[in-house]
Parts: sequence; structure tokens; C-alpha cells
Amino acid sequence: MLTLDNDATYLTLGLTNDFGGHLATSATSNADNLYGNPWNITKDHFTGIRDLCQGTQPDASAKLNHTFVICNLIRGTPQRVDGGPENVFDDKSKWSSSLYACASAVKATVKSVTFFHNGTDARSDNLVVKEIKEKEYASEDDMPLWGVEDSPLELEVFQPIWGIVDPAYDKFQNISTVRAKSLYLLGSGSSSQVRWELDPGFVHRNLPASIAPIGAFITIFSSVANSLSPNDVVGKTSMSLWLKWRDLSRSADSASTILKLLWTDFVASAVVGTKGVLGARNAQPEYAADVSVVPLVHRIRYRWRYSIPAFLLLACMALITAVAALSLLTGRLNIEKMRYRVNQTSLGRVLTTLFDPQSSNFAMSTADWSKNKAKKHVDLGKNRPMAGLESQPQIIAEDPSPEKTKASEIYRG
Repeated sequence: MLTLDNDATYLTLGLTNDFGGHLATSATSNADNLYGNPWNITKDHFTGIRDLCQGTQPDASAKLNHTFVICNLIRGTPQRVDGGPENVFDDKSKWSSSLYACASAVKATVKSVTFFHNGTDARSDNLVVKEIKEKEYASEDDMPLWGVEDSPLELEVFQPIWGIVDPAYDKFQNISTVRAKSLYLLGSGSSSQVRWELDPGFVHRNLPASIAPIGAFITIFSSVANSLSPNDVVGKTSMSLWLKWRDLSRSADSASTILKLLWTDFVASAVVGTKGVLGARNAQPEYAADVSVVPLVHRIRYRWRYSIPAFLLLACMALITAVAALSLLTGRLNIEKMRYRVNQTSLGRVLTTLFDPQSSNFAMSTADWSKNKAKKHVDLGKNRPMAGLESQPQIIAEDPSPEKTKASEIYRG
């Protein structure tokens, strides 16, 4: 059974894919063991459990039925059971840790995402995801066609490329296809950690879609086993992580979330971010490759068929401008003539010129006409002359007083 010296990591979350490792049999091989072992249970009794659980062996080929499954044990973060402070490890205090057996796989699926974006500013903060749900299909024919690279190589040395393919590649050579809502990725949970963990030192492996999903699970357990790993996945150095794992360790349903969060963290770090362009000489700036930079700018593209009315209007305006310019050059049109024609359209000019042509005409300047004639009152009364009678203007009254009505001219038509 467990002893404090043998398993000093009991203070934190425990992750292992060795089903016999939790027994600490090395601590029960002497007379000082804490508990007896009357049935002589050893690690050998658990060697086949993992292989039976995972199914696919590292020497399997890339076939659709060789699904990646990794089986492991989760020893939950200790929960205090004697009523003392939950965050303090007092001497002789009593704690309990749950033990869960997990089988994990990686499934690729298509999601329907509803989101809103405020286009006033190109920032990720303006993107709000409203809903994420499984995509619904009316029939099996509407489901995506998944393709997996088919190769005689073993899964230990080869991670196949996968994805949604065009129906034209169905039954294509070296591609295994299946039409379904989702696809379980291929691989072996017993693959070498050294070969497939997400180690940035192995820069020659740059196929994130085929490597990252499987490598993330392998990296989780290699980070626990390797004391030199910079990844703290169990909460040794982070109190906030320790508290989170403690809350999630309370039940089997929530304990599965631990692996999901760790997997998401590693995969996001592997496939999201900047992309290097210097290749193998990334550490040698003097031999750096030339990089082409394409500036990203905002552009507005216009569909020309929607501009036909504007072009017609532009053509009419151009024609009018050309006629006006030609008239100006030939002397048939000038500013004085234009002003004269405009005055002919003024009702006030027409009336004053009609009633008093001696003192008002269309050639008068605007200032002179406004000074002398603009204050004339013309009354077009209701009384109309008999047919054949000559009409004449008649002045009704004139009062120089500013309070009274000014001189008025009545034209009885």
C-alpha cells in the first residue's frame, strides 16, 4: 500500500497510465509495510488491463477500426474528511482521494456556431459566441465524408492525415473513407512518449492535425512522469490549479473534465499561434530566409453592374457640360446672358416689368431691383375685367408711415 516516502505526490492530483502503479508494490516488499498483502497482488496482475482497455497496439496499421484510446487512472486531489481546514495539511489529519479509471478518445465533429461581431473595430474582444451545437443533418447522404490516410506503416511511426474530403475522392487509392457525423481518430495509446509527445525540440514534425490531437494525451502523462518537465498539470506549483482539480475530483462526472481541459490546453498551444518561416535555421539569423510580407488593408469592392445608373447620370452631366462649354466658347452663352435668363424666371421681375416697364426690366442688377422694386406690393385680386376691356394697373393707397401698409399697386385682370 501507499507510504508517505514512496508517493510524495499524494498532496496533488495523480495521473498515470500504469494501472499497477498506484499499488506501490516496492513499499510492500519488506516487513515495514503499512498493510498486509495476503493475496500477493503485484503489478503483473494489471499489465493486461491497459492493453485490453486501449485495444489498438503500436504495431497496428492505419485502418479505420484502429481507434486511438488511452486508458489511465486519476487519483483525485485529496479531500479532507476530519472537518479541519480544507486547504491545510495538518499533522495527523485525515484525507481521502478518489480513484477513477478513464478511457479517452479523440473525436472530430462539425459544430454549428452562432456568433456576433462588432465590425467597428477589428479586435477579438468584439467577437461574441452566442451558441455552439452539433450540426444537424437531414439524412445520411448529407453527412460529411471523412477521409483517413491509408498506409502500411505502423501507427508507432506514422500518424495518418485525416479530414473531410470531397465525394469525388470516395474509394480513392490510399484513402479510407466513411460517411458519418463524426470520426474517431486513429492511433495507439501505447505509443512511445518520446516519439509522440508535443516536444518543441522536434521541429521536423509539423503536421498539427495528425500529431497534436494524439500527442496532447501522451504529453499529459509524460509531463507527470518526467520530473524535469516544465508543464505542471497536477497543481504542484499552482494553488489555483490545485483548488480547481480538487473541486473536479469530487465525482466521476466532473473528474473527466480534468482530462478534457488538459487536452484542450495542449492542443491549443500546439495549433494556435504564430507560424515560423525560417525553418531549420531559425537559430541562425545571419542565414535567415527571405520573408515576403503582404500588408493587410481594408478595401471596398464594388459590383460594376450596380453602377449603371450612376454612369448614365454621369454621361448626361458630361453632355450638358460639353454643350455649355461649347456655347461659352462660341459666344452664344456668357454670364450676362445667363443672369438675364435667370431673371426671366423670377415672378417678381416679371410682374414689375409688366406693370412698370419704364423703371423695371430684366437687365437690371439684383441690387438695383431690390432697392427700387422689391418692396412693391402687387395684388392679383379676385375681380377680373370683362372680355375685351383693357387692363390697367391702379394704385390704391400710399402711406409713407412705416406702421401702415406701403404703396400698393393693384392689377385688376
